[in-house]
Amino acid sequence: PSVDDVAPILGTAPGDLGVARRLVDLGAAVVMVTGGPAGARLCTAGPERLATAGAGLDPARWSGVDRSAPAPDVPVRTTVGTGNAATAGLLHGLLTGLDPRSALDLAMHTAGRVLAGLPAR
Repeated sequence: PSVDDVAPILGTAPGDLGVARRLVDLGAAVVMVTGGPAGARLCTAGPERLATAGAGLDPARWSGVDRSAPAPDVPVRTTVGTGNAATAGLLHGLLTGLDPRSALDLAMHTAGRVLAGLPAR
């Protein structure tokens, strides 16, 4: 989700990427929140929670992740679909066995293509 979507529900400050960690603390296994110009943050639970998540993630590589990525440095043509593109990039990374850093990088790259008005491929 975007930070702005989640912040009012959790009572956190708008733009605070820390909501990713808070959602994991509330029970989510893997969370990426996007924050427009603030970039994105990826947080994951510990190995016990990941083992029950059903996603087939390697706990040795995916447990306890807390990683941020800057917003893509591209000319902004549109923001429509950018968050969806970031989510698609992260999911592709998860499903193809990428490590967390690479999956988050792919999410930001995919979002950047949409921001720039290019195909998300």
